[in-house]
Amino acid sequence: MEKAKKQRIEYLDIAKGIGILLVVLGHCNAKPDWITHFVFSVHMPLFFILSGFTFSRKHLEHPRDFIRKSAKMLLVPYVISVVAVIVFQVAKALIWNGDLRYELVKWSLSGLYGSGARVPAFFEQMGLPVTFIGAIWFLLALFFARILLLAFLKTRTPALWAMVCFFIGYVTSQKIGWFPFSIQAGCCAALFLYIGFLIKENDLFRWDAVHWILKAVMLLVWVYCFLFHGKLWFVSNTYTDGFVDIIGSICGTFVIVYLSQGLEKIRLFRRCLGWLGKASLGIMCANLIVLDSWPISKTVGFLSRLIHTSYFKAEVIMLFAATALVTAAMYFIPWINRRMYPALFRDR
Repeated sequence: MEKAKKQRIEYLDIAKGIGILLVVLGHCNAKPDWITHFVFSVHMPLFFILSGFTFSRKHLEHPRDFIRKSAKMLLVPYVISVVAVIVFQVAKALIWNGDLRYELVKWSLSGLYGSGARVPAFFEQMGLPVTFIGAIWFLLALFFARILLLAFLKTRTPALWAMVCFFIGYVTSQKIGWFPFSIQAGCCAALFLYIGFLIKENDLFRWDAVHWILKAVMLLVWVYCFLFHGKLWFVSNTYTDGFVDIIGSICGTFVIVYLSQGLEKIRLFRRCLGWLGKASLGIMCANLIVLDSWPISKTVGFLSRLIHTSYFKAEVIMLFAATALVTAAMYFIPWINRRMYPALFRDR
């Protein structure tokens, strides 16, 4: 019985594996618009909804332990990633005779502020070189979202609080400005975590829980949304088409989860995508290190000329290859391994 409790749900790992591939693809700057809309219609909501799905009511009994574990699971990898970026930037400055102090201050302050895409103008006015830290804003947002979900579930009206929190996060980010630590993104993400929790409570990811007609409708809604909308930018709390983007992302998550249940029956996909899903946190951090530290434009330009292909194809090859290389490097460092790849570390 205890062993069964500890078993992971394989199709969720496969869904996360698909999600992390979309994350890396979404960071290619030269991608066509349709790929942008496809990726951004679902990839971040997918991770937030799946995180809510794995939330257990047992956490309500020991909130301090839950917060402590969440910090260890999310904030420690964040700090490791920021330190890695600082080291790489300082090394580049030393090699290319750059401004060592400037790079150290810039990336240290950027890591402390923790913004994924928006930085208040007053930093520039104060002469502080703060920029956005990139993909690992997700770790900060998820940390706050998990704490908020814990607080919601202790009330009699968690759905109401989730919607109010989403409204506060959205309105303040649009009307006031971007707060540190991606708190506002976490406020909006909390609603998606609650949706994932409700899906688990009602066992809606079970294949036969939803009629095939409804499955077809969800697929069509998602396709419609990413073809004609697909502008859900969680990193900046931008929902260009409002409620349509949210509905599309939920439908897209269901479609990917159902697809993952089919892929689970094929050994190759089960093993490869399942591994990627278990390593998704580390891959996201590795991708961030590449994006912040690697001379992408110069490398991609050279690669595209070398192999006689388009800039976009060369960018996809380079970004996935560089991310895989950093992922492998972190995987073989014992202390980092258990913090970046906790699921894989437990399997060993």
